[in-house]
Amino acid sequence: CTPQVLEGSARAVSVLCGAAMLIPLYLLARRLLGLRGAQWALILALFHPRLVQYSGAALSEAPFTLMLIAGLAAVVVAWRVGPAPVASEAAVPGARPPEDVRRVLLEIAGGALFGFAYLIRPEGILVAAALWAAAIALRRGERPLVRLGPVFVLSAIVVSAPFIIFLHSQLGYWSLGEKGPFNFWREHRAAYAEMFPEPRGLQERASESPELTDEIPPARVDVAGFVLKRPAAFAGRYFANLGTILASSFPVAVYHVFVLLAVLGAFAVPLRRSWPVLLVIALLPLLYAAFSV
Repeated sequence: CTPQVLEGSARAVSVLCGAAMLIPLYLLARRLLGLRGAQWALILALFHPRLVQYSGAALSEAPFTLMLIAGLAAVVVAWRVGPAPVASEAAVPGARPPEDVRRVLLEIAGGALFGFAYLIRPEGILVAAALWAAAIALRRGERPLVRLGPVFVLSAIVVSAPFIIFLHSQLGYWSLGEKGPFNFWREHRAAYAEMFPEPRGLQERASESPELTDEIPPARVDVAGFVLKRPAAFAGRYFANLGTILASSFPVAVYHVFVLLAVLGAFAVPLRRSWPVLLVIALLPLLYAAFSV
């Protein structure tokens, strides 16, 4: 298989994922903004320069975005399928109301989609964990903001656990992947070298195909040890990166012309309906700041 075929295949996957992403985007926007809002969301997505760029690039952005938006759509729809009928309305005594069954199926789908997002980029499983934690924190009062059952977590684990176990068998330690630790080490390289040995071979293992790096032994980056021993160095770099992301990288990714529309859209939807989406938007820069800009 030639490099040209590999690149063309990767671009084809991005094109298909970029086109398929419009379907869950429409469902998500329809649930949050109504029909008119969903139509405008599709128009903006069709002409957004970054989405067009990533939809034709041999990168992981398009598949990851597809799984992320599809998972969010499943979760948001699951949380707003409406109140369950009373027991007397059930067709069969003791049977689950149809709305409850639909909610469970959507939660299973949402968890699985975030699991697939993890298989593309490690932050997918971290986003799922954040949604689950937020669901637990907000499950209070007579009208909780969320109703998220354990099947969401179970389905995410079922999809992601085999690869995590495989990584453990290959690396000898538990990890979500090698690229994250590599990016962390690269970002804090100078300060890290003062306390820990250089992870030799990690750059090649994180950047090249597995079949090209089988003979290179795995190297471990002690992320927790570095953060605990050099909190000031980590915090300084972290907040500097976060400032760069918010002031430069994020507006460029969103595209300057669309920034105002994004801000207006964030305030146009009631928090009760939109907080899962806003949580993910806020969480991703916080995650990326530890690794790069």
